[in-house]
Amino acid sequence: MSGLALALLAAGCTTTPVERQNDLSAQARSHEAYVAAAPKAAAPARYRLQVGDVLDLRFRRTDEVNDIANVRPDGLISLRWVGEVQAAGLTPAELAAQIEKRYAEVLTDPKVDVIVRSFQPSRIYVGGEVARPGELQLGGTMSALQAIVRAGDFGPDARRDSIIVIRQNGAAEPEYILLDFGNSAESRVAEARKKPCSPQNPLACDGMKVLRPEGFVLEPLDVVFVPKTRIAGVAQFFERYINQIVPLWRNFGLSLTYLVSRDRTSITTVAP
Repeated sequence: MSGLALALLAAGCTTTPVERQNDLSAQARSHEAYVAAAPKAAAPARYRLQVGDVLDLRFRRTDEVNDIANVRPDGLISLRWVGEVQAAGLTPAELAAQIEKRYAEVLTDPKVDVIVRSFQPSRIYVGGEVARPGELQLGGTMSALQAIVRAGDFGPDARRDSIIVIRQNGAAEPEYILLDFGNSAESRVAEARKKPCSPQNPLACDGMKVLRPEGFVLEPLDVVFVPKTRIAGVAQFFERYINQIVPLWRNFGLSLTYLVSRDRTSITTVAP
């Protein structure tokens, strides 16, 4: 190869330090954009106690009331001196707070640690218009659609824009979430955001979350219910499906507080 050709080749392959730095900066920006756009893993759900869990209750200053408790089929545990306490559906920290509240009647400033010695498999329940309604083990991350598919997929009468997830959140009343799998021109999410609350727009009235299913991850003890009618709110949901929902909730040893009037002034609690 001639000297001229070698010189031209060398000139074509040479980059200045400034050009090299600009190239590296562009690559870094591209990588940052990719990372920012990549789907984020869902944060792990806090563990909620289930029927069959074995708990170690350790009092910090009163060893004589330390105990081992089994979460019974009705969701309760039995405690020395103070009787029964609801455990199923609570996190260990929430249960510790309840135990401390009960023991405050007989001890001075009780402090307790709740340690789960034996875990049951995490479970969810899929009911309503699916081919095989029933309990599923929640192994790893599972979306609502994956749960429905594992339950045999949507039935022919399923109302896909009104899938309801009932989620235990440690409060007296669980959380109600409507997932819109439909393809209507106006999504239920947009419908729920309309203001003001009115008989024509009940989704804006009772605090039910309305979400698209993309990225929605199930948590232990969730109940996924596929109705056959369009759902316009929590009260209407229970008016139509309470007889199907209560047995599902009882399977987890949970009491269920639900609305029986649209003005949220009347509630009923069903124990396991």
